[in-house]
Amino acid sequence: MNRKIFLLTYFPLITFWMLDFFSKCWMLENNLDWIQLGYFNLAYHENHGIIMGSFTKLPLVLRSVFLSTIGISIVTSFPLIMSLFRFNSKKIILGISMLFGGILGNVTDRILYGFVIDMIYIKTSWFTSPVVNIADLSQWIGYVFIAQGFFSEINHHLPEENRRSVKWINPKFQYKFCFNLVSIVFFSTSIPIFFGLTFLKYALKEIAQFEEQNINYYLISFGITSFFIQTTLCLITIRLGKIISSRIIGPIIGVERYLKDTIQGKKYVFSLRKNDDFKNLEAPLNELNQRLMK
Repeated sequence: MNRKIFLLTYFPLITFWMLDFFSKCWMLENNLDWIQLGYFNLAYHENHGIIMGSFTKLPLVLRSVFLSTIGISIVTSFPLIMSLFRFNSKKIILGISMLFGGILGNVTDRILYGFVIDMIYIKTSWFTSPVVNIADLSQWIGYVFIAQGFFSEINHHLPEENRRSVKWINPKFQYKFCFNLVSIVFFSTSIPIFFGLTFLKYALKEIAQFEEQNINYYLISFGITSFFIQTTLCLITIRLGKIISSRIIGPIIGVERYLKDTIQGKKYVFSLRKNDDFKNLEAPLNELNQRLMK
């Protein structure tokens, strides 16, 4: 990743996260409830759920932990996504960076306060918009850039010769590879889940002195949300394993074909797909084939 692409990838994310964070700090420190700037209004609003108020009925501790964990899982996947999917469109890179910057802004609120602080809305005599924040605006603008970049260069980003990852090219190897990855994810996530269940059970019983019925309610809710997160991570791991394994086994299959044709005295041009690993093998193998065919 060159310097320009690196800045385009991470600078918007950090910038919009900081703008969102300091705007909310300014709102809280100055104890501002409402400011009118023409049609634009600034008003303090607490969003305890997500889209359409979902998850608002969950207990505070589970809602905060659940939504924060999902958000952090998404944000931490950002470097992996940018390294696995090598986008050529600067609009797509900028859009993804702004999208993740907005997600990080709202996740920060979940961790610090247990809810998201919204403050910006438009109000006219006939229209009142939902209350949003800079993180939300960053995500919406990011979606626009991603859509523009994707539809303007769809043929460039999805050429026929680079579609190896959509199918299993060596099922035996790739199934085993994905199974091992999923096993690692499953067992590594099971440890904190069992720890959380045990800790929550005895914390509610001994510290909060909850009744057994209420304790079971919290434990079941925690178990369901944990299972959802764990299942989602396993499904994502299968997809990533498929992509990674195809980039590993693809060049190996290419080398196998190269050796067979070279042994048979055939001229062979060894070429890998754009996103494959081991691109450094192309030049020496092609030079070897040319020398052997002389």
